[in-house]
Amino acid sequence: MYEWDESKRRANLAKHEIDFADMARFDWMDAVYIKTETVDFEERFTVLGRIDTRVIAVVFTDRGTDVRIISMRSATRAELQHWLSVNGYD
Repeated sequence: MYEWDESKRRANLAKHEIDFADMARFDWMDAVYIKTETVDFEERFTVLGRIDTRVIAVVFTDRGTDVRIISMRSATRAELQHWLSVNGYD
């Protein structure tokens, strides 16, 4: 199950034009983890993956059995190239 802060979702949607609710369509089968960091004693993960045909970067943390979305944005050019390479599209 996904969860998020509603005001953060609205801000992310306005800034990046990606809705946290779209995580329901995120393709975990070809996702690529690119970074893990600890912020305020909380482990945060950054993963690249597809929603439909768009490759995006998602920052999230585990909250028990839930995944808490922190941010979502389009992958940078370098991130997209990395995702393509790892998934055999290069």
